[in-house]
Amino acid sequence: MGNHKKDWFKRISQTFNAFSEESFSAYQKRCLTPLLNSKRITPPKSDVFKALERVPYTSVKIVIIGQDPCYQVKKGNSYATGLAFALNPKAIQHTSLGETNAGRSLKKILRAVSTELHVKSPNKPDTTLETWAAQGVLLLNAALTTRPSLAGTHQAQWKKFVAALVLALNSHTRPLIFVLTCKAAKDFLPLISARHQVFFNYKHPSRCWRVYSTPACKGKPISFFRLTKPSKIRWASVFA
Repeated sequence: MGNHKKDWFKRISQTFNAFSEESFSAYQKRCLTPLLNSKRITPPKSDVFKALERVPYTSVKIVIIGQDPCYQVKKGNSYATGLAFALNPKAIQHTSLGETNAGRSLKKILRAVSTELHVKSPNKPDTTLETWAAQGVLLLNAALTTRPSLAGTHQAQWKKFVAALVLALNSHTRPLIFVLTCKAAKDFLPLISARHQVFFNYKHPSRCWRVYSTPACKGKPISFFRLTKPSKIRWASVFA
């Protein structure tokens, strides 16, 4: 377990044990170990915690929470990478992002980046989103795995883990920016205190990317990527 992941798990364990009668270790053994030992999960076991491995807790600036990983697998290559909304380049190497049926959420997100920042999107942007993670953007899903070809199959098993993770983030020393992109993500809103800034996507991003500053998602949507430029996140880095 890498140093970043160890630190995350220590914090998650502390917040988990504060609200759950079941210990974190018992929960892991009951819910997560069977999933991680299964061959029928995506992303592969080695990538499940990539979001935590890429972004140290102390470096987090923005948290974007999706539903669950992309469920498609092509010729043994999972489309999911362990970072929410990212796509494995090996799975789409013979096609452009615009031509593949996978990654509808990522297409809409990158279109918004291009429009709001007035930057042209290339035919093959960096679908790994690693440059965002390197800048402190935690790309998290409400469930860290799913079954290949079936979305939403592991939501129940991961819910307590992600709740503990969000509570750990809520205790961060500086205010964070959260984006809750779907219903599964919005379930964690009560765990986020008012000192953090929270934005809401209207519907699942595979259907649209329209971000609002209130849970009701009424009125005029905001230009999220332009609005968050002061956070010094280079969103257009995926187009370089």
